Amino acid sequence: MKENDIQRVEERLEELGRICKKDGTSIDISGQVLARIHAGEREKAGFPDLMAWLKAHLTLPSAVLAVILCLAIPVIFYSVSQAKYKKVTFTYSSPGAEKVSISGDFTEWRPERMEYDPDRKEWSIEIKLEKFKRFKYVFILNDGKYIPDPRAGSMVDDGFGGRDSVISTI
Repeated sequence: MKENDIQRVEERLEELGRICKKDGTSIDISGQVLARIHAGEREKAGFPDLMAWLKAHLTLPSAVLAVILCLAIPVIFYSVSQAKYKKVTFTYSSPGAEKVSISGDFTEWRPERMEYDPDRKEWSIEIKLEKFKRFKYVFILNDGKYIPDPRAGSMVDDGFGGRDSVISTI
């Protein structure tokens, strides 16, 4: 608080004190309020001025290093997070299908609709999978027929009498 602000507060408190005395009420809050204001000023003064501290302690090489770190850290974290995943394109050819979806443990077994490419005459979808893992999946034709991927490197029993395709992102 500025000195002139403190003076105005003191004046208002004195005026309040005079009003209370005329009323017969004994109240002395001015001392308490001023003590709190001055305590707050002392607390602020206890912290060094940041700019003064930086000027005194920061050298040009350390300032350059700080700027480089501030710029590099987000890039490093972004690169590392991107390195955890691999984009995989799943394709399926089915001449008579009206709709093809993929479902797997990477979709929590919820069907994801695939897009049809009339030039290539195939259905496809690109999915970001975590690296260094194995995933099970199947194609779903026309909302009902579950088909393992004929191009999959391996298949496993799905526990319901069918087969799941397996893809590895190693």
